[in-house]
Amino acid sequence: MKSTSKVIQGKTARRNGKEFEKMLDNYFSFLKKIKVACIEKTPEPFRYIKPFANGGGMFVATFIKSAQPDFKGVLFNGREIVLESKSVSNDRINLSALTDTEREELILHDEMHALSGVIVRQKETEKIFLFPTSFFVKMEELTGFKHIKFINAEKFEIKGIEKNSVNAFWKMKEILLLTPEQCYFNFMAAQP
Repeated sequence: MKSTSKVIQGKTARRNGKEFEKMLDNYFSFLKKIKVACIEKTPEPFRYIKPFANGGGMFVATFIKSAQPDFKGVLFNGREIVLESKSVSNDRINLSALTDTEREELILHDEMHALSGVIVRQKETEKIFLFPTSFFVKMEELTGFKHIKFINAEKFEIKGIEKNSVNAFWKMKEILLLTPEQCYFNFMAAQP
């Protein structure tokens, strides 16, 4: 049986994740409105089981497979973009934050030349970082680390998403176009 503190931590993490997804969804709606990108939340795959007895439009359902990356879409130039979002409350993002399915999906899209990555919010500072898939999944191989400390990731920070800044979009695109080697040099240059 799970301890009460673990249950509370899990609920808090899910709530933080949903808040971050909502922020991103609002930002992507802004980008769609100004016609620079059409990026939408990927619906969770589920199967309907039965309606609740009291009705009200609610029903019982079950998830039918592992979730796909959180956001998918297309940029103004026709290039696909795929993002997995994570919200963390500590000082780093662990490479294990991605499920096997999320990792495989991101790699597949990356291999097909989509812009793909992991977008992370550090809850306490409200800072947002973006890491290209090609770098994130090879992080340990390239650097020897199984995590990325946010203090060493300033070159991957995206500012202005919460303010609907167009500059945040251009920064996202710039980061996602970096090669793993360019990411490595940016990351290692920030090491103490």
